[in-house]
This record gives sequence, structure tokens and C-alpha cells, in this order.
Amino acid sequence: MTDLDTRIRAAIVEIVESAPEAPRYEDLVHEVEPARSHPRGQRRSSRTRLALIGAAAILALVVGAWVLTARRNGGSTARTERPAGSSPSVPAAVSGHEQRIVEVLLPPRLDINTSVPRGSAWSVNVLPGATERAYSVDGGTVFAVTDQEQRGSDPSKPMSESCAVFPETAGVRGHCEPLSSVEKGQVHAVFLAQDFPRHALDTTVWAHLPGGTAFVTFATPSVHLWQRPIHGTAAFAVNVPAQYQGRDFGAAPKPVLRAFSANGKLIATVEAPADN
Repeated sequence: MTDLDTRIRAAIVEIVESAPEAPRYEDLVHEVEPARSHPRGQRRSSRTRLALIGAAAILALVVGAWVLTARRNGGSTARTERPAGSSPSVPAAVSGHEQRIVEVLLPPRLDINTSVPRGSAWSVNVLPGATERAYSVDGGTVFAVTDQEQRGSDPSKPMSESCAVFPETAGVRGHCEPLSSVEKGQVHAVFLAQDFPRHALDTTVWAHLPGGTAFVTFATPSVHLWQRPIHGTAAFAVNVPAQYQGRDFGAAPKPVLRAFSANGKLIATVEAPADN
């Protein structure tokens, strides 16, 4: 029961209990007798009691119907207000245009536990305890991020990696870094998918963000973006400047990624690859 339900019930009880005592059956019978049988004031008192009781009953029915309708419509009878400061403000150090990353359903073609052919000389599986998650940036094509275990010609020597997986016409392409190096801070799990999800649009992914990261920024001389990461992952989809299209990807300026805490403290800076 919500707080409003409790208050409504208490109000109804107070109205009913404060009303004059209900008339007895004998009083009701005498009420229909000729007016000369009773003084005028007594009739008015009885009618007043009946009116108060009727009003209380009508109020109870109206309030009850309102509460029932609100619940059937899936709403709460309590008024919902957003507390002041509940929406995290963006620190001054975080500027530019916001690009939003959202988690989506993992497409079967990106599920490395099922999409990689079995019986080959190597195998790939999601690491025990890890989760493969799929994301989309500003409604673009879906990609996936996961920690995986790859076994090659020597199954006794598996290799653990942090990877971003992108769909292609003929399958998928993955970009990975050794997981042990990522966890030690020796490298960052930053990946670039060129011409993804379409020509002249590159997607840069930063997985395994440092602890406490609340905002990530992406900056080139002409582009300034920011994002609230989810599950320790941020990603940016950026158009390739016209002067660099059709040329060596390495000629384009390398984006700089920065991780910030909720209060705007700089946590880490990474120069993203211009080629991958």
C-alpha cells in the first residue's frame, strides 16, 4: 500500500466517524409521517445526518474508483517527483556532443560461443565468469565486447583476450588485446573498426575502462564527443574527414580518449589508434 492509499483510507475513516450518529429505524419510520407529528427542527436534524452519511459514502466510492482505475492503468497512485540533483550533472571538463551507447540483444552471428566453427585447429569461447555484451551507438549497427579464451594448435596453452567483435558481410572481425596486459594497465582495450558500420564511418571502442569512470570523451581537431559508459565500455562512431577518405588511414589525426570521474577528475588518457 502506498503512502497515498494510507492517507485516503484515514481521511475516509475520519469523515465517517465524525458524522452524526445514524438514525434508528424508528426515527426513519416517524420521518415519513405528516409534518405535524414532529417538530420541524427534529426533521432537519435527521435529514442532516442522512446527508452527511450519504456524502461520506459517495466520497468513499469516488476515491476508491479513482485508486482502482489508476492501478489498472499500471500507474502508481503516489505522485512521483525527481529528487533535486538525481540526474548527474556533466562536469565542466566534459564537453562536446553527447553520443549515447545502449546495450542491445546479442545477435547470434556475434555470439562467439556459437558463431565460431567447431572442429577447426583453434577454438574460441567466452571466458568463464565473463559476459559477451552487444551495444549500439546512436542507433548504429550492433557490435559486441567480451573477454574470450582462444586455443590454438596447443590446447594446453590458451590465450585470454579482451575483444571487440564487429559484423562483416562474410562473417565477423575481432580486435583483441591480451587480457593480462589490460588488467595490469600495460595496454588499454581500445579498438578501432574502420568503415563500420558503413563506409567513411569509424567506430572506436574502449573496454575495461578504469574503475570510477563516469564519463568518456573523444577528441580530434574537428570532433568533440562525450558519453556515459555502461558496463565499463564506451564507444564512438565518427565520420572520417573528407580529406582522409580513400587515403592511408594512418594519415588521419589520432583521436584522444579521456576517462573522467563523476566530479570531473581526469582518470586516464589514451591515444586511440588511427589504424587497427
